[in-house]
Amino acid sequence: MCIILIFLLISSCNTNSISNISHFELSRVLNTSNYPSNAYIGISGRMSNHEREVEYARYHIAHQIAMRDRCIIDEGFITINENGFDYLISDSNIEYNDLNINDIKTNIEIIDVYIFPELTVVIGKDTSKNEGINPNIPRYNEYRPIWIRNPQWIRNLPDFENYYIGVGISERYSFFYRGIITADIRAAQVIANEIGTYTRNYSYNFLYDTGVNTIETTEFGSIALTQAEIEGFYILDRWIEPDWSMCYSLGIANKK
Repeated sequence: MCIILIFLLISSCNTNSISNISHFELSRVLNTSNYPSNAYIGISGRMSNHEREVEYARYHIAHQIAMRDRCIIDEGFITINENGFDYLISDSNIEYNDLNINDIKTNIEIIDVYIFPELTVVIGKDTSKNEGINPNIPRYNEYRPIWIRNPQWIRNLPDFENYYIGVGISERYSFFYRGIITADIRAAQVIANEIGTYTRNYSYNFLYDTGVNTIETTEFGSIALTQAEIEGFYILDRWIEPDWSMCYSLGIANKK
């Protein structure tokens, strides 16, 4: 079975610690590079109780582990300009092996749980993998005023010799955690576009009969098709704008 990153299974679990902290600390908590390389950040919206939220976030972590092993991204865009009007047709899909999600879930050790007004954040470790050191990520951009000091990687990507790098961006959704997950997926799509994308521009003239006269018109546009197999996809950092308007995710994947 292969699925898109949507999680519907919910049950109960135990946590090592639960910390209630201000939502202003959210972006700091979402920095995965603060943890070992076998650590992940799971996210859940608010539910009827914290136990259900933690379990949902644990499944989020399990799916990230499965995606890290191997995932395939298919994406297509067609842009059309006809009679001065622009049209966009798009479709995308992310596939990975989710058959062993429950087994993966049993190997997740919860490190910390943070309860925010709009979402719950769980830090979990994959105990089946050895701990390593994540690449160092420049977090602050010292050249911008402090009130808009978002991470340097949002505008200037770090240079990692052995990794592809992609930044995913999402606007806020009504359920805030969906914006974060969407930014994660878009980071994977950016990497896939770098690995392999076919593009082609086209144009053609055609005639059609209005019943009164015959009109000649021109249609032009472009086609972009992406299919890429990604190994080692991992979110190193996430950032939320201070006004909660935008979510950013910094993802990496192994270069073969």
